[in-house]
Amino acid sequence: MADSWRFADLTREAMRNVFGRSARLLPALALAGVLGGGAVGVLTLEQSALNAQIAALTSQGRGVVFIGEASPDRPASISRNSCEALTEDPRVERAGIIVDAGRADAAPFAVDAPARRASTTLFPELGEVDVLVGDTLASQQGPFRTLVYDQPFDAIVAPPSREGTGSAFTLTFPLLPADTSASRCAVLLDPFATASELTSDLIAQLEVTGNTVSGQEVLAAASDPVDSYLGRLGRFAPMAFGALGGFATALITRTRTSELAVYRLSGTSTTSLLTLLLLENLLLAGTAAAVSGAAALLLLPQLYDPATAAVGGFALAGCWALVATIASVDIPFRRPTDLAKDR
Repeated sequence: MADSWRFADLTREAMRNVFGRSARLLPALALAGVLGGGAVGVLTLEQSALNAQIAALTSQGRGVVFIGEASPDRPASISRNSCEALTEDPRVERAGIIVDAGRADAAPFAVDAPARRASTTLFPELGEVDVLVGDTLASQQGPFRTLVYDQPFDAIVAPPSREGTGSAFTLTFPLLPADTSASRCAVLLDPFATASELTSDLIAQLEVTGNTVSGQEVLAAASDPVDSYLGRLGRFAPMAFGALGGFATALITRTRTSELAVYRLSGTSTTSLLTLLLLENLLLAGTAAAVSGAAALLLLPQLYDPATAAVGGFALAGCWALVATIASVDIPFRRPTDLAKDR
């Protein structure tokens, strides 16, 4: 039977039932705030743990790949241009060749220290100075002068780099024009990239002569932290929180049966009451999603992938509305007198 409720009227009534001062759904509204913020909090903790794990492994040499001859009996030669061009790959942070330069002095800091020449695409600081002095050889702050081969060189202490790059204990000079190839190409991958999946692709982009080459990662972790993160149980937290909120909302709705009976006894149709309950559930779910979005904005510096938080907020809201509606869908279809008897 039709009634006088219009959709706009039902919307205002749902808002009063959810946000009104004496609304019976205020506990569900508070729960929406707690679970919406909690879902982002869980994600932030997980991503912070992942970032810390990645940073620790990266400093120990994860993602540092040296591409060189596959067998020592025949040397390989890798084109400088093709090695440096790997930096155009979005999965590569830095890449370049390294050429052994014997040993050299850097008075008064180092005597007979290992020396080498390297690409500026591998050590960008070489575009500003003549030599990088390893931090185990000198501890100067800012640019300074040093004598190398009895000539004054502009220098800085090599900034911290990943394990395996060798910059901490060597003198690193820019490449000479004659350095057009080398036996090895050093590649620093994006911290979240996996060397085992990318090495073959990177090798295919190199110009190699003399022998086949292979890649060797400085630190090959026993397990990939990114895969572990993607397979974590916590990825279901937004949906679990949404289901919990929806179930709690349905329980609270069932304590309101006498209130809902008044709607039916006053002429509200089954369809209108069902629409009213659905709107209430959507408002609560939307509140949870809004709180989730606000929490994501506040915690943005700690989030590696903010899009995951956005998707999680929508998943939470969807599960909330779905569970709450399914768990209370029978109420509008019950006889008003039966609803009035429930307490």
